[in-house]
Amino acid sequence: MNPTKLTAQWLTILFATAFISATLSAQTVNRDRYIVLTITSDPDAESAFSLDPEDKRAYFYLTADTDNTPVEIVYGNIRSTIMVHSRERDAVGTQYVYLPKTSTMTIYGNVNGLNCYAAGHEPFVDLGPLDFNGGVQGPVSNLNISHNQGLKTLDCTNNMISLLDVSWNTGLEELNCSHNGLTTLDVSRNTALKVLDCSSNALGRIDVSHNTALVSLSCSENGLSQIDISRNTALKSLDCAANQLTQLDVSRNTALTDLNCFANELRSIDVSRNTALTRLICSGNKLTALDIRPHTALEELNCQQNKIIQLDLSQNTALKSLRCSENRLTTLDLSTNQSLKLLQCYGNQLTAAALDRIYCALPDRTGKEPGELFPAWTDDLDDIPDPDKPKVLATNGRNATRKNWEILYKSNLVSRSAPGGEVTGFTGRYICGSGK
Repeated sequence: MNPTKLTAQWLTILFATAFISATLSAQTVNRDRYIVLTITSDPDAESAFSLDPEDKRAYFYLTADTDNTPVEIVYGNIRSTIMVHSRERDAVGTQYVYLPKTSTMTIYGNVNGLNCYAAGHEPFVDLGPLDFNGGVQGPVSNLNISHNQGLKTLDCTNNMISLLDVSWNTGLEELNCSHNGLTTLDVSRNTALKVLDCSSNALGRIDVSHNTALVSLSCSENGLSQIDISRNTALKSLDCAANQLTQLDVSRNTALTDLNCFANELRSIDVSRNTALTRLICSGNKLTALDIRPHTALEELNCQQNKIIQLDLSQNTALKSLRCSENRLTTLDLSTNQSLKLLQCYGNQLTAAALDRIYCALPDRTGKEPGELFPAWTDDLDDIPDPDKPKVLATNGRNATRKNWEILYKSNLVSRSAPGGEVTGFTGRYICGSGK
């Protein structure tokens, strides 16, 4: 290489380094505002930092209140200062790479965005101002945010945190602490909360009576036996799946558009006042009846694995996806559901004649993406006879396929071309409109 050119390149690098150092020294790191993390990981790590994105390192992405904010990171015996931009300028943030070692990490400065995830997992680009995402399990075992009271969003999902104190962070608007080891969570002082996700922990109770601004609440996969959301009238999304709820009162949550109460112990649910619902998942309960007639905006309904005897869908003209498998239905009228593109109805008491009428009522999807119909569970490939299979084969499946619907076995569907995926061998001759 030309010596003159090489010298010029080195001078450019030295000038840039000097400029950055001068800029950093000209600004003062706000050491009154900081976050403390306890990192628990590989005790045999040899170095604290790496710039190799292919190795087993963890990554931080930082954003700050304003552009060109100096942030100091102290990790073990290593101290470094970096310049961080605002989220408005850089949504992903400034990358900081480190090798997880059992030590304490302190991040000083006006940080409002921290995205941390386990090595080998892609970062979530559009997460909130403070985000810890540990992939399958991140290295953070303890988190102290009491000295960064300017936080509005905290995401510490998928880590090893067993205790989380957010009582000092009264300005929090979004909190995601899912997939940790929390047994308690006090959000009584976080009255500004709009989004709360505390799912997949070991919470025995959660009190959200003070969080009247909540728009989204996810508390699924805990040990909850009851939840009171009567004061959360702004709530639009509720996910309380996989708990031990025997009752769920949503009568005052008239703004709800998305409700998931899958896998609880509910014997009934009254959603008559929740007419804004576009998605309702109430599968895996003990329901014997479900009245959704007022829900003209409903697009997705999953009520499978209950004991429902009849289902009136005549008013649900916006319905696109219906999963009503494993109930006690003997008939299903889809004549007004002309937006439907997915139907799972296996495991009911539908006769071949009832299935033929369903085929004839399906909307014509010619020229569109094929509709998917699952009237049976298996093609007996696993040596478990399916009582639905003989009834399905006795129908005239051509009444559905000619309207661009695929008739499929649910359990064997690896791909549409795989053995046991698509239903074939229909013997029925039913003619739509003839009654026979």
